[in-house]
Amino acid sequence: MSEELSITLVNFKERTLIFHDIPGSYVDDLWLLVKVVRLGKVKEKMTGPAVPLTNKSSVVRRPFAAGCLNITPVVESTTSRRKELYMQLYSPVSTETFPVIQEFIINDSTDSITPLDGKILFNFKSYQGTWGSVGQLSHIRKLPLNHMGRMAIPDALVEGDLRNDFYIVLEEGLFQEAKNVEITIEGRHKDKLANQSSMISFRSMVYLKQSQPKWNEVFKVDLDKYRDIDHIYFHARNCLDNGKFTDLCFAYLMLENPVDGSFVPNGPKRLNCYKHTKNADETYYLKDTLKPLKNELKVSTMLISTKISENSKSPLLNMRNSSPTHVPYQVEVTSTKH
Repeated sequence: MSEELSITLVNFKERTLIFHDIPGSYVDDLWLLVKVVRLGKVKEKMTGPAVPLTNKSSVVRRPFAAGCLNITPVVESTTSRRKELYMQLYSPVSTETFPVIQEFIINDSTDSITPLDGKILFNFKSYQGTWGSVGQLSHIRKLPLNHMGRMAIPDALVEGDLRNDFYIVLEEGLFQEAKNVEITIEGRHKDKLANQSSMISFRSMVYLKQSQPKWNEVFKVDLDKYRDIDHIYFHARNCLDNGKFTDLCFAYLMLENPVDGSFVPNGPKRLNCYKHTKNADETYYLKDTLKPLKNELKVSTMLISTKISENSKSPLLNMRNSSPTHVPYQVEVTSTKH
C-alpha cells in the first residue's frame, strides 16, 4: 500500500535508490527530503547508544531529525559524471513541528531547527528518458536497486502512464486528553477478517502527550494490488512507557458510495471516531449504529487512476479540475533506540 525505504542507522550500509519518472514540472525546484525516525519504546528522554530491538511489538516510530538537498542542478546537468553532495541533518526545536521541518530547513529558519553532527553522503546520477528505457541499461540492471515509489501527486498523469493509486494523508487528530497517540491504518473488506488477504497495516509516528497531534504522513494504496479493499480503518491507541498499548478509538472511511458505486471524492475529510468494543465480527461497525465520540480525525484523499474516477467505476478519468496536494518524494531513515 505504501512505498517507502527504511534503513537502520546502527548497521548503515550503502544503498542505491532509484527515483524514476519524475514529472517535468517538478524539475525546476526539486528537493530530496530525508527523515530520520527513532524506533523504540515511548520515553521522553532518549539518551545513550542505540541498541538492537528485542521486542518489536512495543516499538513505535518517533520523530528525530531530517535533512533536505536541492537536487535541481543534478537533474538538469548534462554531464555523465556522478555528483557528490553531503546532507546536513537537523532536529526540530519543538517536536510538534517535525511534520513541516523541511520548510524550516529550506528557508534556513535557524530558530526552529538545530544542526546535528551527523551527515549523509549522496552520489547522484541523472538519466534522461522513461524508466522503461533507462531500466534496460546494462549497468543499471546489475545494480541492487531500491525503487522509491511515487509518493508525489503530479498535476496530471504522464502520457502512457497506467496507474490506479489512492493517496491518504493522515493530517491531524483531535482528542479529549493529551496522549501518546499512534494511528494504525488498515485496508479492509466488509466480509473479511483484518488478518486475511490484503489487510496490510501501517503505523503513524508518535508525538508525546498531544491532544491535537499533527502527522501529515502520506500513505499510498495500490488499488490494482489490493483489489478487495472497500474501506480504510483507522485505529487510535495510546502508547505507554512500558511498551504496552491501550485502545482509544477508531474511525473508518468507505471507498465507495453504496448508492451509485462512485469512488470517495478527493479532498479533506473529518472522520467521526467511535469506541472500540470486542466483537467476533471484525467489521461489526459497518453493520451496527454507533454513537460517535468527541474525538476526530482529519485526513485528505486523492485518487490518481487511469481506470476509475471519483464520479463512477467506469475506466475514465478527468483529473484536470482537481487541486492535488503536492507531497515530495521521501526517504525515511530509521535508527533503533530504547
